[in-house]
Amino acid sequence: MSAGLTPQQSGLAAIVLAGGRSRRMGEDKAQLQLQGEALLTRACRLVQTVGEPWGSPHTLVIATRADYQPLLTEGCELLLEEDSKGPLVAFSQGLEWFKSMEIEWVLLLACDLPLLTAEDLACAMADLPKLPAEVDAYLPPAAMAAKRATEVPQQKQVNWEPLCGFYRRRCATALDEAVARGVRSFQGWLTELNVAALNHWPAEHLLNCNRPEDWAWVQAQIGDR
Repeated sequence: MSAGLTPQQSGLAAIVLAGGRSRRMGEDKAQLQLQGEALLTRACRLVQTVGEPWGSPHTLVIATRADYQPLLTEGCELLLEEDSKGPLVAFSQGLEWFKSMEIEWVLLLACDLPLLTAEDLACAMADLPKLPAEVDAYLPPAAMAAKRATEVPQQKQVNWEPLCGFYRRRCATALDEAVARGVRSFQGWLTELNVAALNHWPAEHLLNCNRPEDWAWVQAQIGDR
């Protein structure tokens, strides 16, 4: 763990996950260039520029590669995963890193969301003070993550888009207990939480770039050829 950030009072922190193996993409997603900027760099920049009214959030990047350090923006810290066991365990490690800080909310963000905007995050952050105290997490429903609104499937139960949303810091206790029981699925763990739906982001902004065809579609949308 790097010691560049010192524990201090803050209402908001951010964790950017960059530990995926990019098997379906065929190349490292974190280093894909979008308008001259790596996706990991872009994710760091987004969370560092939308802190109001909280102030610039403490930002932790969790990855399996030390050579990602040059991709981080100022104010971000790199934490290497002790053992790659998936995003749920990585999130648990991240919440542990923040345990000495007086933080209420943690933004969890995957690095492969190229269409998500600073305006999206700022709008959601403005909602946080208005949420009831019993709400543990503020997440988009998984149906919103379809590439097009017309592709949203009919669902009998609510699943969530867990790698693009907000969690109260107090969730760390429940998460540690779940990980200790062998839970490795975000959807399984989220059934134990009180989750509020974040409904006002455009569906395409939640597209994860997992495959070459996803990346080609994103490039076509923004004209980055």
